[in-house]
Amino acid sequence: MQLHRVNPTVEKQGIWKEYDGTEFLIARAGKDFLSLFERLSKPHKDKKGNIKYSAALLVTAEALSECVLLDWKGMKDGDKDVPFSKSEARALLERDDEFRQFVTDVAGEAEAFYQREKAELGKESKTPTDG
Repeated sequence: MQLHRVNPTVEKQGIWKEYDGTEFLIARAGKDFLSLFERLSKPHKDKKGNIKYSAALLVTAEALSECVLLDWKGMKDGDKDVPFSKSEARALLERDDEFRQFVTDVAGEAEAFYQREKAELGKESKTPTDG
């Protein structure tokens, strides 16, 4: 049996996904995310290694904003465009549970990254023909 592995470059570059009228560039949650999450959560853990829910949410939002949520297009605050920044991303991830779950779900969805890679390979293999 041979399993397909997603190209690490595709995982880091991310995929565009739409949510609530805005497009988001989301990378795959891999080693970078997990190691940052572990490092950020360490000071919040008790002697048994448990972390309070509220601290876990803040740590998750910070790690996602640093490693996973890479950009957005079409983000608005009323009529005003909101440019992407890690601090804006973190604030959104901290306050919006559904959005944080959306980003987490996409970041863990290997098939979506595989489909992007497959689509890009298809574009590269097509050659122009003389009509």
